[in-house]
Amino acid sequence: MTSGLRARARIRLGLASITIPFVLSCTLMPTAPRVPITVEGRISGPSGEPLEGAVIVFLSGEAVDTGWGVAETDSLGQYAVSLLTGSYAANVYPPDDYGAPAHYARVTFSNSHHRYDFSFQGFRVTGRVLAPTAAPIGSGYISAYKQDPPHGSAYAPLRSGSYSLLLPAGVYSLHARDANSYSGLPARYVGGVPITADTTIDIDFTGIEVSGHVSGPEGLPMDSVRVRAEYVVQNYTKPDGSYRLYVPTGTYRIWFLPPHAYILPRVTAPMTVSAPVTIESDFSGVEWTGTVRRLGTGVPLPEVHLFVRQVGDEVGRGASAVSGAQGEFRFILERDRSYDLQTYTPGSGWTTRLQGVAATADTTLEILVP
Repeated sequence: MTSGLRARARIRLGLASITIPFVLSCTLMPTAPRVPITVEGRISGPSGEPLEGAVIVFLSGEAVDTGWGVAETDSLGQYAVSLLTGSYAANVYPPDDYGAPAHYARVTFSNSHHRYDFSFQGFRVTGRVLAPTAAPIGSGYISAYKQDPPHGSAYAPLRSGSYSLLLPAGVYSLHARDANSYSGLPARYVGGVPITADTTIDIDFTGIEVSGHVSGPEGLPMDSVRVRAEYVVQNYTKPDGSYRLYVPTGTYRIWFLPPHAYILPRVTAPMTVSAPVTIESDFSGVEWTGTVRRLGTGVPLPEVHLFVRQVGDEVGRGASAVSGAQGEFRFILERDRSYDLQTYTPGSGWTTRLQGVAATADTTLEILVP
């Protein structure tokens, strides 16, 4: 067995094992000795075409464990696996990215019956996934979840915005997502989709544009700031400080998370987005700098962890730093707000050094640590 097959089997066995309690509850104690056999079969598509790379997992379906087996089909769609005679839960997984749900069945093998074939059947569902600009999504995936029993799920990648699924008849929910979780594009969920014939379903990543620019503490455009519409979508600023998000109509806080931990994040108040909006942000503010020193000797202390928390902030913002080789540290904070400052050292743990200090002007601090 190849290492790749072993890895895939471990993953899929975790999913397949959920069938065991049901299988065991309706099986009888074995009454005949188990004999080694070779189980063979062929896995094919709707037109009988062989499927290479399908994985078949057989799990013991009896009160006395008869073991398990896993195999992967070759270019002819064929496989072979060594088992003991007896009953098994058969789990047939299509090739990666095939776009069909896995198949589950109960089978019994004996000296006279040691073959299991399966052909994936269903209706071909195809379509495109488009960005709010109507451009096709370059890469990503679409998942289909069967809402009516027997439940099942299928997965297919997006290739130049197009997808293809093979789904048995039923009612499904479709979930499409861009491969880049920081693309600024919202995932799209479409529920209650009946599949009764081959069909084409296009999905639009609809959303309202939220855009703007972010500047750094020095007033220059700031790159790599993570801009996030709470719990929905996120993106990074470009070198010119610009960003663009697309969100469904709703109420959001827009977060601006700097690439450096010593800068306090910025966040808007909850705002309702129902039309395109421009939100500018900057990280200008009050600068706290200073040195961490040993109490009594004044020796600078490197690698001391410092954390600043904004007092009374309903979203709990803070900033962190680690003192440098000469004990130096730096924070950039929102002006006219109060802060607590804590330090962490292995001997003392977290200790509050300053409490409720208002940031009204640039300040130089000396932090003395025992």
